[in-house]
Amino acid sequence: SPLSAATLSLTFSESMSLSCDLNGDGECTVMDLDQLIISSDAADIAGWLTQASAADSLGREFRTGDVDLNGMVNFADFLVLSTNFGAQNAVWSVGDFDGSRDVAFADFLQLSGNFGFDSTTATTSVPEPNAGTLIGLLLGCCLFWRAKR
Repeated sequence: SPLSAATLSLTFSESMSLSCDLNGDGECTVMDLDQLIISSDAADIAGWLTQASAADSLGREFRTGDVDLNGMVNFADFLVLSTNFGAQNAVWSVGDFDGSRDVAFADFLQLSGNFGFDSTTATTSVPEPNAGTLIGLLLGCCLFWRAKR
């Protein structure tokens, strides 16, 4: 199901200049990140994530692979990527984390590098599956995707 803009909206301080707000709605959201990728300015993805993290009043940090910008890179993010694996003309919200406009193995590698990251809690969390498990899941999804063709 598509994610709503309200779910993805970040809360910011009134006094902060939002250089990460590319569509002028006063918030730095996934829609802004999608617009950045569409504009082919992929080199600024890391900068955008840094700016949005600094502006987030909840103190969350956003990393590559965090599809929904909730401050966590987890299985929900992996499901979005795996569902859209192989997509062309893609954007952040469907798993294009490197700005290449497709959802490919390079995007999976970026997600797996941050998998298990959680900036929403100060306590130690239960470890998520390791990269080997994720690779196995990705390969299974690729085989399923090819079988559907």
